[in-house]
Amino acid sequence: MFKVMIVDDEVLVRAGLKSIILWEEHGFQCVADAPDGKIALELIRTHTPDILLTDIIMPNMDGIELIKRVRAEYPWIRIVVLSSHHDYAYLRNALKFGADDYLLKSSLKPDDLLVCLQDVSRRILEQREHVADRESVTGLVDKLSGWLRTEQAGAWQTEDITQAELHTNRYQIFAIRLTQAVERAGDMTTLKHLIEQFLRNWVHTSFVLQQQANELVVVAELPSSLKDSDIVQM
Repeated sequence: MFKVMIVDDEVLVRAGLKSIILWEEHGFQCVADAPDGKIALELIRTHTPDILLTDIIMPNMDGIELIKRVRAEYPWIRIVVLSSHHDYAYLRNALKFGADDYLLKSSLKPDDLLVCLQDVSRRILEQREHVADRESVTGLVDKLSGWLRTEQAGAWQTEDITQAELHTNRYQIFAIRLTQAVERAGDMTTLKHLIEQFLRNWVHTSFVLQQQANELVVVAELPSSLKDSDIVQM
């Protein structure tokens, strides 16, 4: 199931998009919507969408700035611009700064939205398989450890990450020990969501459990393209 977020300052547009297709029947879930880019960034941190549908001209933070921020902080998210006929200059900038596709709001039909979402979701799957083909599990752990230290992940410092093999080389378990305890439940929920979203670039599925106040356990299902020789034996 691919998670989608809608960002548009017109409430009727947001409501229309949410009702224009049967989302879950086609493998998509509309997890949130926002009236501007500023609120969207707050919701992205909580809902971690795979695909962002965003208007360009909005108050507080427009679509161009939102695209720049998402590309810098959440590079795995695919972005589709919702454009009006008079937005051509803005649309060109949106594509320049990293939008993957666009839809014209004035003539949007259910099939148009569905085809666009299916095309973008295929690209997501292809990217995951492509990256998995060239990444070892050791590299994955290194990436996770480095990413946890970045500002968009919350600048968590890790003491160590240990890993072990589970059953038929299909799963890996990572024990992550943070240098500081996570005091608030909301912070832990956000951190777990962000780790799961980050790992979706390389693995089919993953889930995160809290072992202690400063310790997380991650279980990840590896793509079949990762060979046995890529698995780190513990």
